[in-house]
Amino acid sequence: MINPKQLITENLKQILLELSDQDITPEISILENSRFGDFTTNIALLAFKRIPTDRNGVYVRNIPVRAGSAKEMAETIKSLYEDVGDENIKKVEVAGPGFINFYLSDKYLSDNLSLIDSGKDNYGHSNVLENVRTIVEFGDPNPFKQIHIGHLRNFCIGESFSRLLGAQGADVIRVNYQGDVGMHVAKSLWAILQNQKPIRQPADKDQNLTAEDLANAYAYGATEYEKHEETKKKIERLNKLIYEEDKEIRDLWEKGRKISLDNFEKLYRRINIHYDKYYLESLAAKRGREIVLNNVENGIFERDEGAIIYRGEKEGLHTRVFLTSEDYATYEAKDLALAVMKDEDLHYDESIILTGNEQAEYFQVMLAALKKITPELADKTRHLTFGHVRLKDGKMSSRTGDVITAEWL
Repeated sequence: MINPKQLITENLKQILLELSDQDITPEISILENSRFGDFTTNIALLAFKRIPTDRNGVYVRNIPVRAGSAKEMAETIKSLYEDVGDENIKKVEVAGPGFINFYLSDKYLSDNLSLIDSGKDNYGHSNVLENVRTIVEFGDPNPFKQIHIGHLRNFCIGESFSRLLGAQGADVIRVNYQGDVGMHVAKSLWAILQNQKPIRQPADKDQNLTAEDLANAYAYGATEYEKHEETKKKIERLNKLIYEEDKEIRDLWEKGRKISLDNFEKLYRRINIHYDKYYLESLAAKRGREIVLNNVENGIFERDEGAIIYRGEKEGLHTRVFLTSEDYATYEAKDLALAVMKDEDLHYDESIILTGNEQAEYFQVMLAALKKITPELADKTRHLTFGHVRLKDGKMSSRTGDVITAEWL
């Protein structure tokens, strides 16, 4: 495949050599905005400073360029480049005080697109990341909720990252971290147990539930949780029973989780993505609690009004709770455990976590705590963020049911 940047460099170098007997290597940059061209160079500005002048101006062989006018030097180089007849370049323009911009021809783009599509040139592949074992954690949908178009974008971004890294030779392991415990689960199960709409009748724990039923139950439970103090207390009690693996609720919880996860797998197959390893938040919770409790006496964490916190202000961050006053591991503690569990299972060189940008500050604190507990894991972990898919009236909300589902799309 022709490298246009290299060809432009060689052509410009030859033009300058013929004009001034000087060996000047141009710097070629890619333009961010293709409206102004594909490549640009400031070679006219550099050459103008280096070519000798006399009292009447600058002379490039027999072609006069007025002293102090790098722009005219650029116009001269542009004219001579056009004479070269580079079929890969559609247009050459002078911009600003003497920059030269190059536009790739439609023929070059079309020919190379066909070559890329044929697979003959192994386009975009290299071995620069060979033997680098890289985890890419992305998607992370919560069971008992529906996958919406925001998740769909997350899947596409994560899969793209994975394929790009794989094309550079990395040993990529796709990981999915699934929130199978938490208040969203308690709200959904509470609604099912109430035999309430919008759950289909007969709405009891033995009914043939669907993923849509679970999501509707969550939206109903979330609404009732906000409206009634007594309901709030019952759901919080149910949440505790889930964490304690109470026998009375465990069967329904496991059934609901399986329905959700099986439904997720159907979508993954449909959009042609896969995961190599799954982690459950319920398992990370126990391990996270242990990690936090083991690092109180050494001062990494401290007790505060019954909770255990990490005081991030000491490092220019903010304080976050890692263990609640009720002795529950928070998301922060679970993510500490997840880093350790990933390393034990997969022995990675790098772990990339992809989430929405609202989690940026959260991960700064979590990684700061991890750095003090296990520095080598923190150094191998990168958190990358992206924005949201929003509706006209704002951000989607599974809590209110105001979402566009991936399945609908």
